[in-house]
Amino acid sequence: MSQNDDMRNRPDNPTPEELRALEALASLPRPQPTVAARERARAAFLGEAPTAGEQPASGEPSGPQRPPRRSRSWLALPLAAVLVGACLLAAWYGLQPETEWLVTEVVAPARIEPATPALAQGSEIQAGTLTTGAESELELQLGQELRFRMLPGSQIALPAPPGRWFARSRTLRLEKGEIYGTTGGQELSFPLQFETLEVTAQLTGTTFAVFRTAEGTCVCLWTGGVEVTPRDTGQAVSLAPETKFYVYNDGRPSEVQPIDDMERMKLSMMHDGGIIPRQTSPAGSPPTP
Repeated sequence: MSQNDDMRNRPDNPTPEELRALEALASLPRPQPTVAARERARAAFLGEAPTAGEQPASGEPSGPQRPPRRSRSWLALPLAAVLVGACLLAAWYGLQPETEWLVTEVVAPARIEPATPALAQGSEIQAGTLTTGAESELELQLGQELRFRMLPGSQIALPAPPGRWFARSRTLRLEKGEIYGTTGGQELSFPLQFETLEVTAQLTGTTFAVFRTAEGTCVCLWTGGVEVTPRDTGQAVSLAPETKFYVYNDGRPSEVQPIDDMERMKLSMMHDGGIIPRQTSPAGSPPTP
């Protein structure tokens, strides 16, 4: 029996119009699935990935999907935190000093301010204002680079030791009195200058003295190099060995003079003493220069 005969013999007695509509539908070709659709159905049934080049139609499921690959951006934050921490640690380490100010000699320590009960040879001195009394003297050394002596009635602002890598430039201010110093004939590994109300003095490798009196400031050079800049003129002067540069605070012109016999004796003694080698101290005792 044909498909048309089957429609005519249905028990619902369709009208002529309904019969014509059914015949028209029956005459249409039957839909066939595309090759792509058959491939997708096969892949879905077997649990395989779709064939390369075949993309699912809009709105159609594409079969089993692989879970999306986890983004690696989550690693960026911990890695950045580690790098920042390492940089901060390196900066902190680079700012820490390698050396400290140690006492190499002290006379009448009770007259030195600030008063320190443990002030003795080998003890460490912190940065800050130091004042020697009328009968006291204090000699300090920084590592194996710089040694200087404060004579009675002197006051200085002692800087902290230079940092290991960063913040190495240092300034020592003389408020009053006399200091004699030496680098042991070697150039300093860090920039150092002395300053008073009248001058700034940039030191290299040298044996020197700086005085500040009621008349002004005097910078003396025994050997090496020092550059003195008066604050009133701003014109730097490089001293020759065994000369001194006096800058007055009453308006008189500055002048370069030869050092006198007393200055020569003190400077030569400081130079000959040089840098004191650091010695190993017994356990529990502070290291001594």
